Amino acid sequence: MIITAYAEKQLRKMARKDVERLLNAVEKYEETGQGDVKKSQGREGGRLRVGTMRALFTIENDVIVFKAGYRKDIYERWEPMITINHEVLKDGRVAMSSDDFEDLMDALMFDEAKSNAGEYYPADFAKKLLLSDENRIRLFREYRGLTQKQLADSVGISQNAISDIEKGKKEGSTKTLKGIALALDISLDDLI
Repeated sequence: MIITAYAEKQLRKMARKDVERLLNAVEKYEETGQGDVKKSQGREGGRLRVGTMRALFTIENDVIVFKAGYRKDIYERWEPMITINHEVLKDGRVAMSSDDFEDLMDALMFDEAKSNAGEYYPADFAKKLLLSDENRIRLFREYRGLTQKQLADSVGISQNAISDIEKGKKEGSTKTLKGIALALDISLDDLI
């Protein structure tokens, strides 16, 4: 399983226990082909449902999760359009079931979300980012294969400063955090 940077940002908004349930369900699907999955029409991949949570994915060599979250968050801006029966309303809108609506939205969001995916993270790294209390700077630094000294040199600060920030002894100025984010090739938001 691979998680895109875009999906990781969405998953960070969820409760940790829900993230764990959803990722475990994706892994189970990847290993066994079992799960509440609706296959995408005309694409390799689909929508995995776990209660009120959704993971939209594609299959290349691995299952790649490119959008994930609670159903209400994924489909939020379209929710007012959902009605129950299939019919054309007087104002020209089409009324459809929730399941048909989700199918339509999955198809529309598939290409958009994939183009916004950003970097692809291996499952073990994504799980550390999402489920551990480890310092995100240290996680990204190690993922990038950098030592504290190398990161400090590229930011223009001391190794001790990096160590103190990673241990939570110091917070780091906005300027320092921006430098760290730049050196790690991530957004400042990714450090939080």
